[in-house]
Amino acid sequence: VLLDDYGQLIRWHNSGGLDRRGLREASSIASIWMLDGYTLLQRASDHFGAMLWFPDLRRGEALDAILDERAPALWRPDSKHKGDWVPLSVFREDLACWLGDSETKVTWAAFIKFVRNKLGGGHYDPDDRMAWQRQLAELARQEEVGGDAWLAQTMMTLVRSLIVAADGSGLVTLAREDQAQGL
Repeated sequence: VLLDDYGQLIRWHNSGGLDRRGLREASSIASIWMLDGYTLLQRASDHFGAMLWFPDLRRGEALDAILDERAPALWRPDSKHKGDWVPLSVFREDLACWLGDSETKVTWAAFIKFVRNKLGGGHYDPDDRMAWQRQLAELARQEEVGGDAWLAQTMMTLVRSLIVAADGSGLVTLAREDQAQGL
């Protein structure tokens, strides 16, 4: 399962973007890898005895200054990893985006759940949204980054982070070795 999902993440990365279906499918993989009770990445980490680390995209030392200074209507993290690492628990709670109008911080966990549960990645539940979810849905429809939908670009940041985490933790190499040995 890990290698199948990893292969799909790589295909999305190589294609350079996500369509709406890919966006929803990526939210399901992210949920299984990062949010489900005993996550797939934690299972793989425990099985192989490998340390599980995620790229630190937040760069918190500059984030507070940016938000205080500009108070943007919408903010998302840099998609480039510069070498700092954080554990899964920290990455899940790091800022995926900032909704300046309501001064709401949306974590990666909340972002994944929003796409998975409100946009149809796991199930489709468009009703009974909280105020930040309505605002995020509205901004996501309007905003673009480099000509691509903001929501898809933000999910691609997460896709790349999952690839870096799986590669950087050695899980992909270890899983391939197991597969080659028929385990």
